[in-house]
Amino acid sequence: MKVDDVAWLGVVVVVLLRRRQEQSSSRIELLHLAELRREQDRFRAAVKAVHGVLWTNDAQPRHIVDLHTFLNLRRYST
Repeated sequence: MKVDDVAWLGVVVVVLLRRRQEQSSSRIELLHLAELRREQDRFRAAVKAVHGVLWTNDAQPRHIVDLHTFLNLRRYST
C-alpha cells in the first residue's frame, strides 16, 4: 500500500463514520419527535376531558388551548 492509498482509505472511513453518526442522530431525533407527539396527544386528551378548563396553583380556572399555554401558566402561577 502506498501513502496515497492509506490516505484515501482514511477518507473513506471518516465518511462512513459520519454517515453512520448522521443516521443514528436521525433515528434519535425521530424517536424524540414521536415521544413529543405522544405527550401532546395525551395532553390534548386531558384538556378535552375537562373541556379546556384546568386549575392553576392560584385556584383560578383558566381556559387552556394548547400545551405551550399550559406550560407558560405553570411557570408563572407558582
